[in-house]
Amino acid sequence: MLAQIKEMSLDKNRRNPHYRVLLQSPDGSELFIHFNYTYRSKTYWSRDVYYNNVHKKSQLAWYTQSVEEMTAQQFLEELGAIVNEHFNFTPRR
Repeated sequence: MLAQIKEMSLDKNRRNPHYRVLLQSPDGSELFIHFNYTYRSKTYWSRDVYYNNVHKKSQLAWYTQSVEEMTAQQFLEELGAIVNEHFNFTPRR
């Protein structure tokens, strides 16, 4: 992952855990991602994406493909693993 994590939070007290991560991309732009892990499908889903304070809805693929050179799902899985490790959290399977 090329972006640097500036802030992160985890809300475990919901039906599915919610993640909020503020990143700084290699060009200095800010990327804020709100995503969750869905137990039923066992995948991460982006909910809100802001790039330099511009709301991109839940679309993340444009960033991950052009900057990170990976799929959005791979990127969210990597981010989720970092946040889970930081907060010592294991999603139930």
